[in-house]
Amino acid sequence: MRLSTQFNRQIAKASVVVLFAVLSLLIPWQAHKSKVINEKLLALMHTFIAKDNPYLANAIFENRERAIRLRIEELLKISGIQNAAVFDRDGNILSSSAPNLGAAHLHRSFGRAEKEKWISWTDRDNLWYLQAINTFDETIGFVLVEYSLKDLKTKDSLSLLFYTLIFIALILTMLLLTNRLIRKIILIPVNRLILSMSRIEKGRYGEQIAPVSQDEIGELARRFNAMSKEISASYEQIEAQNRQLHKTKNLLDGIINSMPSMLITIDTQCRIKQWNAGAANKSGGNESIAAGRQIWDVFGFIAPLMPQLKTALTEKKSKKFSKILASENGEEKYFDLIVYPIISGSIDDAVVIIDDISTLVRMENIMVQTEKMMSVGGLAAGMAHEINNPLAGMIQNSQVVARRLIQDLPPNIKAAQSLGITMDVIREYVQKRRIDKSLEAMKDSGLRAAQIVESMLAFSRQSTAKISKNKLDDLLDSTITLLENDYNLKKRFDFKNIQIIRDYAANTPQVSCDGNLIQQVFFNILKNGAEAMAETMTKDTHMNKTPLFHLRTAPIRDKVQVEIEDNGPGMPEDVQKRIFEPFYTTKEVGVGTGLGLSVSYFIITENHGGKIWAESVPGEATKFIIQLPVTNS
Repeated sequence: MRLSTQFNRQIAKASVVVLFAVLSLLIPWQAHKSKVINEKLLALMHTFIAKDNPYLANAIFENRERAIRLRIEELLKISGIQNAAVFDRDGNILSSSAPNLGAAHLHRSFGRAEKEKWISWTDRDNLWYLQAINTFDETIGFVLVEYSLKDLKTKDSLSLLFYTLIFIALILTMLLLTNRLIRKIILIPVNRLILSMSRIEKGRYGEQIAPVSQDEIGELARRFNAMSKEISASYEQIEAQNRQLHKTKNLLDGIINSMPSMLITIDTQCRIKQWNAGAANKSGGNESIAAGRQIWDVFGFIAPLMPQLKTALTEKKSKKFSKILASENGEEKYFDLIVYPIISGSIDDAVVIIDDISTLVRMENIMVQTEKMMSVGGLAAGMAHEINNPLAGMIQNSQVVARRLIQDLPPNIKAAQSLGITMDVIREYVQKRRIDKSLEAMKDSGLRAAQIVESMLAFSRQSTAKISKNKLDDLLDSTITLLENDYNLKKRFDFKNIQIIRDYAANTPQVSCDGNLIQQVFFNILKNGAEAMAETMTKDTHMNKTPLFHLRTAPIRDKVQVEIEDNGPGMPEDVQKRIFEPFYTTKEVGVGTGLGLSVSYFIITENHGGKIWAESVPGEATKFIIQLPVTNS
């Protein structure tokens, strides 16, 4: 309830009490005043009638009715007298202004009036006066007067009402003046204080009130101003601290959520309380869903470590678990897990840090394989001379055999004649037995082996590439020619059984590249595709589609694009993501090293500034796309 309302109520209560007190005094005073007036009226009438007593007594004694009537008329002329009557000693009316006036009263009061000389009484609106008329100490009649009190009562009521209204007006005036005074001295300053407090409540700290007086209200305002300044200063300090805390929190949240590690806060029952963005991304859920769940319910690979994890929490000791193996979408993953109990007062929680070290493990394996390859490279460099000598002898001897069997050299003709045959017969025999083709294939294989040895040596020495203008169509055809003479007995596929569709654009420009390296890339892609198609046909003997390669070349702005597409089994998405990783292979152990496509990727991107990628539809086809710049810088 507002203070002004309380003041008004209290003043109203006090005014009502005073009003009732005044009325309690006015009403008896008014009654006393009426009594005094009545007594004065009775004394006046007694005096007046006593004055006419001899005359009335004489008129009654002589029974002069007219004289009695005249006296009654004289009485009626007096203001306030409403009726009058004269009776004889026996109570008979001698003359009256109204019939039967006061007969009932006379019968009860004649004796009393005769005894007391006069009596009076009042009813609702009238004052009755009865006086005995005596002569020689003997009562010979009575005079009855009816005096109307209506006017007096009306005047008394009006007088009482007048005084009451005046007092009410005085009370109202006092109420208004008091209210105004209280409002000015108390309520207005208090309302200002309330308004200022509401502004402070809404955030307007430091609100000040102008000084209003030198009394207690003024002192209260000054104290309020001082308090407001202190609140403002404290609020600014708190706001500065909050901003710093908010900034620090954002920084910490940013650091924690930017970390690749998974940070998870758990309680003593291994229930998740909080985690960072890394954990949310890894689990695929949000914190509200995971909160309250056991950590191994969200990260299943932790389930085997449940006893050790609980022991670490119970003993409040840090513990590390290394290389935890897990399977994710059919792929092997490795994780490191560290538990750090939080030792801080009554907090018994712990922080679990999980790191995905799959890449690190693969890199370790790559390093091991690289060491092996380095050893092989060193061995190859040491054995290159020993390998090249037999290869040179084989190539040279195949050429010698071809010259001695085919060419018309004098020594050849002489030897044939000594045996009774001609060179034409020998050449016909060689052609029919396809010895010339075998010798040519032997020479090409030897040259290919020598080139491989040279490439291995060049790769181990990191020599500079031999850049020249090459037409990619010709490099593709040369690679296919090599593959047609490559028979892999273990895989049981023959490249000659693969249908080749060539779709070479006529306006394809030459490309500045190392032809041997690009041919090696084509060789790796075509051989892998041929092996994949052969393996599919071996597993599904009912497959009736012919294996094929669709080769395309076309110029694209300042590049030449090569597409090698097969109709083999295709690759799932997880394999597509890793085909260019070193040592990654889907072949059996001992069959492939996993270096072919990774070396090809290096040749295209690093040595030639080009691009290579694969597109595959599982069960239908795989397409490798290579883009090489026309001018290699």
